[in-house]
Amino acid sequence: MTKRTWVLLCSLSMFGCAPSVSDTLSSGGVTVSKPSIEDKLALSKDQQQSALLMGKLILPAHIEKAKALSVVLEVTNPQSYGVPLLFSSGKSGDLYIYNDEGQRIWTWSEQMMFTQALRETVLASGKSMKVKFDVPAKLMSALWGKDYTLQAVFAGKATESKQIVMGKVSQKVSFKG
Repeated sequence: MTKRTWVLLCSLSMFGCAPSVSDTLSSGGVTVSKPSIEDKLALSKDQQQSALLMGKLILPAHIEKAKALSVVLEVTNPQSYGVPLLFSSGKSGDLYIYNDEGQRIWTWSEQMMFTQALRETVLASGKSMKVKFDVPAKLMSALWGKDYTLQAVFAGKATESKQIVMGKVSQKVSFKG
């Protein structure tokens, strides 16, 4: 194996896996409302109701201007059966930030590298999995004082169903003191 290939493999193994967490963050303390950019950010109500999994964003109780923001996408299986999922890489999901005009201004995965290995898992009935995203402190300082919409997308695909796995999860958040 060449030195260049070895360095690439080591880099991927160190930085390639998207984080999943099992610890909980408290919700509340943040102004949260429905997104105003619905055509870009949400599935129709019929599509959301027919999705296999449900998702919600969990934000910390207090958000500070110059501190990194941890956002957790909690994915829950409300079905009476386990849902087999396939991930095409180490990426379990993605987080986007939109301004009030509906322009995407930040994407969590842009600065990340992911393994290209297939992963399979089954999300058991009534169980949840969590995917953690960190918004850098420098970006939080730049965003401070305005309203934005956070949108999380789950990367898992159902292997035994043609149903939509999960809709996009969106929350409008006011980054103000």
